[in-house]
Amino acid sequence: MFGSSAPGIDWQRVIAERQVVLIDFRGEYDMERVRFKMLWVFSFLMDFIKARGAGRHAPISVVVDEISYLLSQRSSQGDLMTADLDDLINKIARNNMVWLTLAHQEMSQLGEQIQKTLLSMGTQILGVTSDLEAATILAQRFYRYRPY
Repeated sequence: MFGSSAPGIDWQRVIAERQVVLIDFRGEYDMERVRFKMLWVFSFLMDFIKARGAGRHAPISVVVDEISYLLSQRSSQGDLMTADLDDLINKIARNNMVWLTLAHQEMSQLGEQIQKTLLSMGTQILGVTSDLEAATILAQRFYRYRPY
């Protein structure tokens, strides 16, 4: 995945043959390595999508579970990734036929800017939260105010 002269995944072939690519890091216990590997795969896929360009292509479904691993709040990489995700959500996905699903556990795992970006996505599936501040933000955004 990291040192080969040729890419391990041929994204064009994956699309042409309607394949599913699953990247599983559950056997990796060092969170910095998980973050590095996820960032590597994400960047590799984004480079392909950007090179493919906008247009009426076959759609690509991208599902990222535990998006918080990509968004370290403690590093400048998290800031760069936030900008990349904002670009993906607000420009690339819409224009390049990318069906995007991003999952996380709690809003408090994410920085303020990425929270706003994620809340701008068209479809939201919300579960239970243990964070009162997050619950208040979500209620204000998604529930109609009924004073009586």
